[in-house]
Amino acid sequence: MLGISAIPYIHHFNIYEELEALFGLPVTIENDANCAGLAEIYEGAAKGKKKCFLSLLGQELAEQFFSQW
Repeated sequence: MLGISAIPYIHHFNIYEELEALFGLPVTIENDANCAGLAEIYEGAAKGKKKCFLSLLGQELAEQFFSQW
């Protein structure tokens, strides 16, 4: 993962490789609202639905809309 942050020593650190080696599993990094929406689609209240709208309120408000045609 490359990007801009306030912590320069983590730049150019391949966190995917480190986590995959540590856990022996493939790793994906995603934001919390997307993860919550995908969890609802695969295992939660939206399982089997073609559309899902999720509103997640924490320190910020995040809203996601998922659609499968």
